Amino acid sequence: MNRVVTIFLAVALLAVSCQKQEQEELARLQQEAESLAAGVGDTASPSANADVPQDGDFFFTFDKTKYGVNAGSDVSVAFSLQEKADVEVLVKEGWSAKVNYSSETGGEIVLTCPDPAVYADVVAVATAPDGKKTSAKINLMIRDPYSDSTRPRLETVGYYFRTFNATPENIQRLADAGISIITVEGEDYGFESLMDLCRQYGIKVLLIVGGYAGRAYENRDAYYGELVDFINRMKDRPELFGWWICDEPSIEDAPRVKAMKDMVEELDPDHPVYLNYHPNASSGSLGVDSYYDYINLFTDYLDQDLISFDIYPIYPGRIQSDWHYCLQIVADAARRHGVPFWTFAASCWIDSEGEAVRREKPNKYNELLQIYTSLAFGSQCMQYFTMSAYGGTTYAPFMYDNTVTAAYDALKDANTRMLKRSFVFKDCNVTKIRSTGEKSTFDTRLAVTDYPECLKSFDSTYSVLVSFVENKGNEYIVVVNNYWSVDQIVSIEFTDSYYLIDQEGVFTEYEPGLTHFLLEKGEMLVFKYK
Repeated sequence: MNRVVTIFLAVALLAVSCQKQEQEELARLQQEAESLAAGVGDTASPSANADVPQDGDFFFTFDKTKYGVNAGSDVSVAFSLQEKADVEVLVKEGWSAKVNYSSETGGEIVLTCPDPAVYADVVAVATAPDGKKTSAKINLMIRDPYSDSTRPRLETVGYYFRTFNATPENIQRLADAGISIITVEGEDYGFESLMDLCRQYGIKVLLIVGGYAGRAYENRDAYYGELVDFINRMKDRPELFGWWICDEPSIEDAPRVKAMKDMVEELDPDHPVYLNYHPNASSGSLGVDSYYDYINLFTDYLDQDLISFDIYPIYPGRIQSDWHYCLQIVADAARRHGVPFWTFAASCWIDSEGEAVRREKPNKYNELLQIYTSLAFGSQCMQYFTMSAYGGTTYAPFMYDNTVTAAYDALKDANTRMLKRSFVFKDCNVTKIRSTGEKSTFDTRLAVTDYPECLKSFDSTYSVLVSFVENKGNEYIVVVNNYWSVDQIVSIEFTDSYYLIDQEGVFTEYEPGLTHFLLEKGEMLVFKYK
């Protein structure tokens, strides 16, 4: 009996605490609104008393508990009160509000959401003729934060596209696959004609100048003029995205890389200088004892606009064990420096590699797994290696004889599917990332303490990554299947309504409760709950 009483008292105290917190939050919002312009109209932002008394007999009644709204759209909030009152609406962050009265005690509040949408708290304040006041927060949920015209998308790089594949048909294929940037070797014969084609099809060029910069570093007197002439000749081309200077340097190469970077930046401060880091490897190739030291020493030494690293984790029947470890280290370094990081997915196959390092032949599903895992950690650009055949490549999107293989189809399917939901990740902040299942290579397991307030339970058939993503006040849960060969069931229970954003980028509203979702092989589920 005592235990029952104890539980009852605890629940009652919690309810009182929640009510007090809500009132304090309302008071804070009203205080913030004091600096806004007064008056109710199409762009109502009235000043208000920071301390609004709450009378138990005088309160707002709304016709719904939650209102959904799209970017650039209106939402009508019907209200009623117990007596005649004037209603003001406190809005900010580009929102506007208008109050339409249907009677002395009721009407509607029409809210207009900005485009692109930024989540904002909206508070209605009612003042009776005798001066009595009440206020209420309107429970809003932005369904889709972008219209078609403002929907952003991530950049994607087709890595190592060669001039022997530079035909209008192939450049059109790159554009059709959603590739927005390609790397072009600045010492290839005919590379300027390739750049001309890119400009015509709206594709940017990350120009490889490592040879020019390397020679200038080794012998400044003999080769610096060559670098100057090349940069000056190329830097005003509208299709230029930036300068590629180095791939997978050892920490021992840091002074050389910095000198090359400084030279190029001095000649053209308007375009980023790009280099790509190793994945985790032996201390011999890194030049230091740990991958953490490698990434952090390098990125502390160089002042970069972006951080890029490659890893190709998909092997026959297995995933490289340190894949998530590398992603977390690079993501943390990028966050600490306040710059984006870029990642890779394998789009080619080399059958001459030894059995121990031979990767799985790329297909749509294992490419999706690489893409979505990277996005779950916050990657801001997917790079596909390689576009054109090279060395021992037997299976690339574009071969030496201009044959277009099934590797192109896999790349196109995966990349265009990813781009339909990439607005969730563009300029996002990953607040935490967790895993379920014993076979995950990411060690931090999902716990109940990780759940947002509206999430009651979460379960999956096997192992999944669970990423919590914030973007301009909108909040998402991203779930990635850790397998490219099997489907899973994800069972998720919300205590409030929410949206699922499907593979086409379409929003579907779900009511509170337990729902079982199919998570296809290599795929991702995206839930929007705020």
